[in-house]
Amino acid sequence: MPETADTPIGRLRKAVIAQKTAALPDPPEDSVLQPIYDLLYDYDQYTTLTVINVLQGNVEAEKYAQRNKIDKLASELDNSPNPLTKRELDLYSNYLRRLDNMMVLVKAVVSDRTVKKE
Repeated sequence: MPETADTPIGRLRKAVIAQKTAALPDPPEDSVLQPIYDLLYDYDQYTTLTVINVLQGNVEAEKYAQRNKIDKLASELDNSPNPLTKRELDLYSNYLRRLDNMMVLVKAVVSDRTVKKE
């Protein structure tokens, strides 16, 4: 079956292109956001490597081990009275949603390949 934008791999490629236009903003110096920034950076690297492996034909994709920790930190920071922190956290949340979407698409590609092998 030819690859189209409607296939899991086509949607994954489109998500990768969209993610390349996004940038994870650096937190302000001595920011309470540094720990979540570090986790997001690592999650981004993990997602990138996973996508590359899947696009090369590998069919394994594990969940990012620190994913729950990101949610916990975001929840703790969400109650911050500092508007700068809130704004940055919103940017981080959008970035996180894009990474999560790519991982969902990775799983769809892996599932699609597994079904086709059977």
